[in-house]
Amino acid sequence: MSELISDGRKLIRLASKRPDQMMVAYRANLKRGGQNVRDMILEDIRRFSELGALAYVDDLKEVLLRFDELAPFHPSAARSAVTVAY
Repeated sequence: MSELISDGRKLIRLASKRPDQMMVAYRANLKRGGQNVRDMILEDIRRFSELGALAYVDDLKEVLLRFDELAPFHPSAARSAVTVAY
């Protein structure tokens, strides 16, 4: 997710470092298996969606997409899960 700021004339989008930090944390769990880590990300998306933490959900979606690019377990499932979770 990114943050919007204004320079007085236009809005500027700043990239969030949160997805990078999240990715590090999820990758630390790879010893549990890639599919298990992917399931953890999906569960977090569901949980934070229910809580209404949409900015956090957007960051988690980015993490899921990055994770699937690195280890494509079920890319089509990732797209449908992200759509359903939101």
